[in-house]
Amino acid sequence: MFPNGNLRIEGGKTVTVNREEQIIVLTGIVRPNDISSSNVIHSKYVLDAKIAYTGKGVISDKQGPGWMTRILDNVWPF
Repeated sequence: MFPNGNLRIEGGKTVTVNREEQIIVLTGIVRPNDISSSNVIHSKYVLDAKIAYTGKGVISDKQGPGWMTRILDNVWPF
């Protein structure tokens, strides 16, 4: 909770797409007045919203740089 009463929220969800686990995390700031009695808030009331996607699996592993590239990045000054 912030001094002005606003709340920091964070929520995540894991979904499987093409046999790969995708993790979606939403963070932001909300006013307590905008939260409904059923503990729900509309996305238009989330301030400073950030959505992060990460994954675990073969596709995510292939999207990273290879071992040779990582070595060259550490050795080569350019």
